[in-house]
Amino acid sequence: MKRYLSTWCLVGAGFVSAMLLVSSLAQEKPKAKKPPRPALPRFVGDVVTDEQKEQCYRIVEQYEPELDKLRAEIAKVTAALEEARKEREREIDALLSEAQKRRIRELDAAVKAESDKVSALVKQLDEQLDELRAKRDKEIDALLTEAQRMRVKELIEQSRLEAAANKKAKASAKKPKVAAKETADTTPGGKQ
Repeated sequence: MKRYLSTWCLVGAGFVSAMLLVSSLAQEKPKAKKPPRPALPRFVGDVVTDEQKEQCYRIVEQYEPELDKLRAEIAKVTAALEEARKEREREIDALLSEAQKRRIRELDAAVKAESDKVSALVKQLDEQLDELRAKRDKEIDALLTEAQRMRVKELIEQSRLEAAANKKAKASAKKPKVAAKETADTTPGGKQ
């Protein structure tokens, strides 16, 4: 009995020690991590010197709050549009009578008008983003040497060609699947 009791005391003491250790570790404040830097425009980081990279980061960081604000506004407007669409669908699902069908047409017209407004606003915000990015990129471009500018253009063109090739490969990969399905549909036991 004493042996059993002493074993449990040791287990209990070990458990309490482990809990105290975990508790003390949990109370330690994690070291503050620096927030990640915003990305540089495509391929710029690959061709600039370290000094130019720091200058580029300062420019990017200067524009980032305004870009974030515009991105948040776009997300907010897009979410409102989606919620309006869901509400419209809920209304449609509940429709049964002619009066309700008339109402759904009214709601469709109202939602379409609102959607057009939102689309125009998103387009305007996208244009502002493009203008701000162009301004930022122009400032960064001023830091680059002619050779660096050419290298960035080469990398962008290479990336564009790779994206086009990937898109073409995906499209051609889908074609055999469609042909295989059509073959299965006409074989015995398949759909006819």
